[in-house]
Amino acid sequence: MMKTAVGKKLVSAIVPAYKTEPYLDTFLGLVREQTILDRLEVVLDLNLPSATELEIVKKHQGLLGDSLKVIVNNRLNSISASMNNAIINSTGQFIAIWNVDDLRTPDSLERQLEILLSDSMVACAVGPYKKVSKFKDSTGPTVDEPDLRPETVLSGMHLGPFYMFPKSITEKIGFFDEQLRSGGDFDFAIRLARAGRIKSSDALLGWYLDAGLGASTRPNSLQPTERTVIELRYGIFHKIDPALIPSTYPYSIPNLFFQGKVFPVANFFENYSDYMQDCLIRTYNQKNRDTSLVFRKILERPRRFLKRVLGM
Repeated sequence: MMKTAVGKKLVSAIVPAYKTEPYLDTFLGLVREQTILDRLEVVLDLNLPSATELEIVKKHQGLLGDSLKVIVNNRLNSISASMNNAIINSTGQFIAIWNVDDLRTPDSLERQLEILLSDSMVACAVGPYKKVSKFKDSTGPTVDEPDLRPETVLSGMHLGPFYMFPKSITEKIGFFDEQLRSGGDFDFAIRLARAGRIKSSDALLGWYLDAGLGASTRPNSLQPTERTVIELRYGIFHKIDPALIPSTYPYSIPNLFFQGKVFPVANFFENYSDYMQDCLIRTYNQKNRDTSLVFRKILERPRRFLKRVLGM
């Protein structure tokens, strides 16, 4: 186990929580097994907690001490807002993503921390994980991203459910966009990938619960619409379904919303205008133009598209 001075927390695991009764006791019990517990702070952001959830937390607070920080919200915040609240109230040098229904291996945080401490050019540490259909199951397909080059990680969600990054990087890339109720992690991951290298651990990090009940997986999810918002926002034009573009109109594609304010995406994405124009031109020049006629016309007028849709 890695040792550190008393009171020093290097890693803050941010945990948005709502209706977590089936998972919370097991989750907090496994926190104590983390090999960097003495350097770990779990920031549990509880939204409208039940009496049972509060009792579970009370039991574990005595066991975890200053490794557990609890925030109680008397209103329901979105996942993105809850993540931001946890980050803002964290004290660690590094932020780790850890959802209450996903289970980490005991050394997963230590493995990711070692990556970030060993190379300041790495913006985010990720790693392989297993996808399971039932909570506490340990068998399922392993997901291990083989290609973490910039052109790959900027075109999809490749960071997985367990990732860690320096807290200071939020000054460069901003926070989670609170407009997005389903795709906030994907949107944040793209800006994170733009900020530096992504590096993967060789060790299994944990078990991701994919029971079809999450914000992006449940029936009637906003995921297709918000995925399209993100594809438009970051030039992932080759993946866009043109039929979904009208559903994105309620969103402000060129702006991020967090901490009660509105910020241009360009403030948090290096050379945004040039990058977007390059993406449009590259998509249009692809030899295999299997896009619809409507979308092809959009690509033929990149400057008009950037002005109308992205405000550039």
